[in-house]
Amino acid sequence: MTIPPNTIAICSMQRIEETIAATGATRLVSVVNAHLMPPTPRIIEPTRHLRLPISEARPPRGGGQHPSWPMIEDLIAFIRDWPQEAPMPIHCFSGLNRAPAAAYIALAALNPDVPETLIAYRLRAASETAAPNITMVGIADLVLARHGHLISAIELIGPGQPAAEGRPFTLSTSFAS
Repeated sequence: MTIPPNTIAICSMQRIEETIAATGATRLVSVVNAHLMPPTPRIIEPTRHLRLPISEARPPRGGGQHPSWPMIEDLIAFIRDWPQEAPMPIHCFSGLNRAPAAAYIALAALNPDVPETLIAYRLRAASETAAPNITMVGIADLVLARHGHLISAIELIGPGQPAAEGRPFTLSTSFAS
């Protein structure tokens, strides 16, 4: 199966190498606690690896921190700078919360005229276990001036099915019919 270049591949930390190999990725987004941050894979240039030390824990542990405005701005800038010449993996520890949130934010940033509910339903159709980090989504809602609609759409699709690790999935950045 060939994966189109304008695709985001969401996976857990355990599946980074196989996802990069399967997609031919030249960029990577890592959204994990600082102490778990993986080294940049050899095939990826260090400047093409966005490393966001965001913790899912309350309070943050392991050198991570809560998502912040600058982190989400960095994510959006990195996504908008991506020429979509090859698929881009986004991973977190389990592939359930932070990576799906980053992918959802990416689709919203790349498609400012697409309704948030359509983006959220595409996410849910691709993964029954995705439970996007609501803090990341809330900050992105403000940064992207989506007026609460990003959060509302995530609430509409619900938290997803419980799981210890998300199954890898992909999302096209194109909404053309």
